[in-house]
Amino acid sequence: MHFSMTTLVAVVLGYSTYVHAHMIMAKPVPYGKSSLTNAPLLATGADYPCKQRTGVYDAEGANNEMALGSSQPLEFTGSAVHGGGSCQVSITYDQNPTADSTFKVIHSIIGGCPARNAAGNEGDNAGALDPDTYNFTIPTGLPTGSATLAWTWFNKIGNREMYMNCAPITLTGGSSKRDTIEERTAANSFYNGLPYMFRANSGNQCATLDSTDVIFPDPGDSVESDAASPTTKLPNPTNCGSGGPSGSSSNASGSAPSITSSPVAGASSAAASQPSNSGGVFASGASSATSAASMQSSAATATSTAQSGPASSAIASSVAAVPSGASPSSGGNSSSGSSTGSSSGTCSTSQDGQSICSGDGKQIGMCNAENSHTVASWKPITLQAPVLGSLVALSVLLITLLEILSKKSEKYGGILFAEDLNDLPKGQSFAYLYLPTVIAVFYSMIWTWIDLDVKRLEPYFQLSQPGGAPAMDSVLLHYPFDFVAFVPIRAARRRHWSVFCAGTAMVLIFWAITPLQSGIFSTATITASTSSPLVSRQSLLPVGIQSSTLDANFLNSAYSTLWLGQRLPPFTARDFAISPFVLDGLTANQAKNKTWSAGALMFTTELSCHAAIIGNTTLGYTFSNEKDCLTEPIQLPEFDLNRFSALYVGYYDDPNVDWSLQGLGCPPNASHNFLAVWSEGHGSFTSNITAMFCEPTYFVQDVNATITIPELVVASVTPQGPQRVLSDDLFNITDFEYIIGTGVIPNAQRRDIPGTAIVEQWPRLQNMSLAWPTTNMVGFAIGATRLESEEYMDPATLQAAFTDAHKILFSFAAHTLMASNTNTSAQEAGWISFRIDAVVVIRAFALIVEICIGLVAGLSCAIFWISMSRASKLPADPASMTNLAYLIPEDSGLLDEFNAIEDSTDLDRMLRNTRLELSIKGRDSKPDTSHRRSKPVRPFEMRLGIAAVFISVLIASIATIGGLQVWIKRHNADDVIGLPLPSSSPIVRQLLTNYLPTALSTFIEPFWVLLNRLLCILQPFEMLRQGKVNASKSLDLKYTSLPPQLVIWRALRARHFLLAMVCGVAFMANVLAVALSSLFQESRIMLRGTTIYDYGHQPRFNGTSLVYIGSNDGPPITYADHFYVAHTNISNGTALPPWITPEYYFLPFSPTPQDSVEQVDQHTAITKGFGVDLDCIQLNVTGNNSGVVFDMSANGKELNFSTPLTGSDGQEVQCIYYDGSGITIDLGGLPNGTVALEIMQQMNSENNIGLSPVLCEEFLMAGWLHASFGSAPADHSESSDTVSSLDSMLMACRPSFKTASFEVVADAAGEILASVQLGDFEKDLDKYFANSSTQSLLLAEMNSLMSASGNTHYWHNDSIANDWMNYLVKATSNISALIDPHASIPDFESTAAALEETYERLAAILLGLNPHVFTPSSGNDVVRGFVQWLSPRYFMSTPMFYIAIVILSINVVVAILYYVCRPKRFLPRMPTTIASMMAYFAASHAITELSARDRRLYTDSAWEDERFAYGKFIGTDGKTHVGIERHPFVIPLASTPAPLVETSLDGSGQRHRKHGQKSGSEGSEMTPFPAWI
Repeated sequence: MHFSMTTLVAVVLGYSTYVHAHMIMAKPVPYGKSSLTNAPLLATGADYPCKQRTGVYDAEGANNEMALGSSQPLEFTGSAVHGGGSCQVSITYDQNPTADSTFKVIHSIIGGCPARNAAGNEGDNAGALDPDTYNFTIPTGLPTGSATLAWTWFNKIGNREMYMNCAPITLTGGSSKRDTIEERTAANSFYNGLPYMFRANSGNQCATLDSTDVIFPDPGDSVESDAASPTTKLPNPTNCGSGGPSGSSSNASGSAPSITSSPVAGASSAAASQPSNSGGVFASGASSATSAASMQSSAATATSTAQSGPASSAIASSVAAVPSGASPSSGGNSSSGSSTGSSSGTCSTSQDGQSICSGDGKQIGMCNAENSHTVASWKPITLQAPVLGSLVALSVLLITLLEILSKKSEKYGGILFAEDLNDLPKGQSFAYLYLPTVIAVFYSMIWTWIDLDVKRLEPYFQLSQPGGAPAMDSVLLHYPFDFVAFVPIRAARRRHWSVFCAGTAMVLIFWAITPLQSGIFSTATITASTSSPLVSRQSLLPVGIQSSTLDANFLNSAYSTLWLGQRLPPFTARDFAISPFVLDGLTANQAKNKTWSAGALMFTTELSCHAAIIGNTTLGYTFSNEKDCLTEPIQLPEFDLNRFSALYVGYYDDPNVDWSLQGLGCPPNASHNFLAVWSEGHGSFTSNITAMFCEPTYFVQDVNATITIPELVVASVTPQGPQRVLSDDLFNITDFEYIIGTGVIPNAQRRDIPGTAIVEQWPRLQNMSLAWPTTNMVGFAIGATRLESEEYMDPATLQAAFTDAHKILFSFAAHTLMASNTNTSAQEAGWISFRIDAVVVIRAFALIVEICIGLVAGLSCAIFWISMSRASKLPADPASMTNLAYLIPEDSGLLDEFNAIEDSTDLDRMLRNTRLELSIKGRDSKPDTSHRRSKPVRPFEMRLGIAAVFISVLIASIATIGGLQVWIKRHNADDVIGLPLPSSSPIVRQLLTNYLPTALSTFIEPFWVLLNRLLCILQPFEMLRQGKVNASKSLDLKYTSLPPQLVIWRALRARHFLLAMVCGVAFMANVLAVALSSLFQESRIMLRGTTIYDYGHQPRFNGTSLVYIGSNDGPPITYADHFYVAHTNISNGTALPPWITPEYYFLPFSPTPQDSVEQVDQHTAITKGFGVDLDCIQLNVTGNNSGVVFDMSANGKELNFSTPLTGSDGQEVQCIYYDGSGITIDLGGLPNGTVALEIMQQMNSENNIGLSPVLCEEFLMAGWLHASFGSAPADHSESSDTVSSLDSMLMACRPSFKTASFEVVADAAGEILASVQLGDFEKDLDKYFANSSTQSLLLAEMNSLMSASGNTHYWHNDSIANDWMNYLVKATSNISALIDPHASIPDFESTAAALEETYERLAAILLGLNPHVFTPSSGNDVVRGFVQWLSPRYFMSTPMFYIAIVILSINVVVAILYYVCRPKRFLPRMPTTIASMMAYFAASHAITELSARDRRLYTDSAWEDERFAYGKFIGTDGKTHVGIERHPFVIPLASTPAPLVETSLDGSGQRHRKHGQKSGSEGSEMTPFPAWI
């Protein structure tokens, strides 16, 4: 395009002042003057019209009153006049004009506006008054009332701009009876005949040319011009208007001269010759297909001529028929001219509808306008890019989010984690429990609106097709009132693809996405891991100090584990030990139900064994390893009455062993060998011997170890390298093998008693037919394998037994030697794994939902494409009956067709073969109007049968949910049991507990939506049936264009409360979906069931001894099992044996065989608990009258002690301290300095030593002595000095049994988890003992077993405990001062309490380890109890339960009200289609009186003051009709069935009606109508 230099200079000059001072209208006073700027409209048209802004229509005192026919001033402020230009003064009757408002021109100024003879700008003073003023006249034919005046200006030079100011005006004058229909119609017609306001340069594809004044294509009758100014007339661009059906500014009555060539003019003439259709969408009847074809042919000719014309001709768009709705004005021409242009500006098919420049660059035009889809076409926002695009974006976002969550769940095992999901923060709980359903509900609510608009507007899209559409595919469609599931099928059959897409999307949303999303998230208990720095990893102590640490204590621990059921020490397994480690930030007690994993060292051992060569001599058997070790003869134990004997012969010699390889002559290089012998025989005869030499090898290996927390038990190890031999410089092999071979530590080092006492295993072996004596390692081998004695005769079995024993002892020893020194670098790290509750994504559900959302997104795109590819030709939303009335054409042809319709069958039959479209089309054949009988109808969904089914479903839902809650809440022994899991498959569980409940709500919602739409369509008729109702409450109601969520507010304002309630429950269905989707929640609980338990023993002592060790001449062994158990329980934290607590032993119970239950976690029953109380009294050794004898020799080496004790019968007995060797206690030698001595011994009767126990044996003597002696000699020999000071405390303690009933909870292994005492302790205990002496004997035996064994009464100058009782008192109560010679002896109360606690624990352990003291059960000793097991169950969320029940109950109430108060049966057909609605007011005079202006304005103002009714009236054809008419002219109908009306056709095709007998309250005569009808 080329521009002259003058033009460019003018543009530059104009632009230079652009920001300084443009023009503002001063008179009339504009709207929003305070916010009005002098800038032009935006080039995009975003602020069109009236410069949209905040406060744009604030009057601010502006009151421009103008009388019809008066002359009004037009004045401006500003100086940037841009060389003048062309202006227009226009009017719209919209109070607050929008972009859809129509402006009509009343005056045009072509050139010289707003300044005459101006070359450029006239300064930059924005406040200057424009010296040039103008005047315009208000036409006398305009309607009076409030309106908006617009001044528009197109500047001559500068940027191509459009300026627009608006002002409020009030038009007055005219006839005082202006309100008559005739005058109002005439005024409206006059207004409609005015030309449209010209619009350009504001985003409407229309532009003006520079340096010329625009000649408006249709300036109207009132025009002034500046003859001196160069002007340019545009080539009639169709996009340059302010409104109208096609958006064109050209009107059928344009006054501009036509400059088209003759073929174009011919086309215009052809168009003008068509029958006019002055308004509306629906047209039928007059024109033929031939005439339509001729129109298209003429248009094509015009296009061809324009494109092939000479250089001087214009680029012309084809001239089509006059747009519907255009009314001719006087003196007008029916065609729109085309301007000339260069032949280079030709149009191609791809440019249809586009604006292009002419060859000389001075003109613009639109190519092939009749092929363009840029005509004015109203479409709802729901079918436009912002909504559908946002929905697609939301769909993509949801799919992406689901994919991210799915991947995270797969990678980490879940997306949310907590030890108990009930402890999650409320926000996170809401996110996985409710947010998915909320999003799905929001998604469905948006789609419900889209779906409604697609369905209700489909008829208009069909009618807008070229050639129209059959009535069955347009005006007879009723998609919004079809059930959701049937819509896609019906739409597909009719090939209505937009409805098919929307219907399919709704089916997917209602019955796939919404219910399935509730199953996306589930809960599970998973194993999770997290990295954690390694704080420390312990290793073996340096070998140089291992001797001072390793003692016989690990043998005690191993014995407790193998024989007494105690747990392994931390980081220890039966065949290896792991170097302990600690991870950062987490202690064992803080990390329950977790595991630690880290690199560690694993210590283990293996045995290499080979058979020994056995020799038999007169002195015994010799054994050789065929290398360097041949033993001297060994005498095997006498079998006596036993069958087997066993020996473990270690290398090292010690007084505590009978045989050693070292003592039998084996050299030192065999020091790591041992000999194992297992023999069989009888008496003194040996019949079979299995013997082997074994040598252990010790290994260390790098592993990755996993430890359970808090038990610190080894769960698994993974080798990280080969085994390495553990050398002597890392592990003191000699001391280890010495201790396991001899049972004692080398060199008789002083240790607490667990480190020095020899483990006595004979009580565990005495029933294996083994000859005595045997060795400790034999006991460990048997304890590790627990086989029958004859099985060990097999060499492989014997080797495996000693291998297992060596492994466990080495593991315990290695664990003992682990120290706190670390060798871990800072870079090392471990892993913390833990069992944790997690919210997991069920991939199957997530994938299905993603696919469904993707399909919905694709359907959204399809709907958008279909919507954009076709025009609706609607001026605005046909939301009410009034809007529909505007669309009915004024010609009588179509109305006559509807006048004859009586019911729905008439409607379908008459219109079945009719085609309707925007222009007039022919009908294929005349309708068949055979005799019909009309009767009132009611929708299928409103029938009482459907009501019964629907309400029954609601009530059944309430009953089901309530019944399930009652079932869940039912109590079995006060325990809520919940619902069992219906399946082990998470998918099945999610379907049953999430999908089905949510699906219920998604079935309820569409049914309520359907009932809502039916009520929305019937509500105006129900109002009209009552008569004399304002149009705003009937015809103007816009219920059917909105979803229920938005209708509720309009219904409340209109006081349509039933409709509001239905809208409310339809909305509540969405809340119900949220509630039902989260109704069931899975939780793990302890279930409880009843069962019958059998007691293994009766609560009665049978008189046997606690410890039974063979015959009286059996081996002299010491029983210490109770000490071992207490020691491991206190030092290692291991659990006590089954059925034992620190205070009681409970009689065990177990389910009877017929009542056994698998996978039981807990047992609960009532049983007896037995314990022992220890009552201690302090003995006064200083008083003269106490009777206590406490004589110590002067050198402290001997002690003579006795005390009088009183029995329960009041008899006093003198009891002495007797340790088995004599009445006088030998205290041994005296260390130097301050020393201590402990006494823990059973008392004896002075007169019955060694005889049957009496009162004294029931007492335990406990004493603590601290003394000082003289200095020791230089050679450290014993001191011979006398005692210089003595501090002592003595007490006599008597135990007594106690028993009571307890409710005990134990696990499957018998470990006591809880106990509750039921009632007081029983006072009469005689019934629990076989005879009167049984209780005394048991208590005396307990005292004996608690007493110090061996020679433990000697002075010591350290804090080492010499006996088990003092060791355990020190370990449990931390009272080390009792045995510390340098500390004061604690007070009696604290000492007695510590002793009593230790004694009670040991007594309970003794009873538990020896249940044979109780009488065996007779088989009838049973009790009913409870089994408990941890099981996943379903519970109902209490808030969601109440929400669901309340909403369903409201549904029932509203459903009953709905069907009780539903609209009466009075309509002959349902108004669910466009045709049905049209038929109700087709004969109404109100329709024919709608002016062209009313139809084009398309507002509700035409009938806003009118009142209407439904009933009988005389129609425009002079016949009786039933339908909608103005109130005074209607006879209301009764609520009984309408009268039967017969219709027929006579020979001429005219319809005749025969009215039958009226029913109900109607009379036989109709009320006369006014004369004007």
